[in-house]
Amino acid sequence: MTSALFALCLLSPQANLPKLICPIGGHDINYEINIEYSGLRIGFCCNDCVATFRKDPKPVMEKALKGKTLFAYSLFDPVSGRRVRAERARFSSDHQNVRYFFSSAANKSAFDAEPKKFSAMPAKEALTCPVMKVAVAVPSEAEGFMDYEGTRYYICCGGCFNPFKSDPKRYIGNVTPKMTAAHGK
Repeated sequence: MTSALFALCLLSPQANLPKLICPIGGHDINYEINIEYSGLRIGFCCNDCVATFRKDPKPVMEKALKGKTLFAYSLFDPVSGRRVRAERARFSSDHQNVRYFFSSAANKSAFDAEPKKFSAMPAKEALTCPVMKVAVAVPSEAEGFMDYEGTRYYICCGGCFNPFKSDPKRYIGNVTPKMTAAHGK
């Protein structure tokens, strides 16, 4: 019986996810009710709280980042900018009530040494890959991101990281950044 319960936990999509508290209601979240914001997945207890967040995310984020409970987790390794599946991540660190996941112990160490540097959230974002000009519906569908001059550019595939990193000025004109917004349900 115990091994069956253990196996069920391993198969559960929330098995490795952190316990999150709704940043508005202060209750345990419903893992089916969430949005993506600046490379984070934020959970909510109900759809009313999602609507409140969407109206004006900035004060909710400011309060939640200073609070005392986890309210979000990262979709990307903040050091490399690459997509990390939280369910499979082996390395993590908590900073300002967000759990950040990493693809390597070295990236975790770099983050732990300078968390403010790697957890910064740009005011603007581009949901179109600047290299391939491919639209990315929501951040979690991107292969990763790169921040450049106050804008988070979501990258569509692994092949676009190096071209963008080596010459971002060549590509930033291909997209129109917008203010960071809530994406998803």
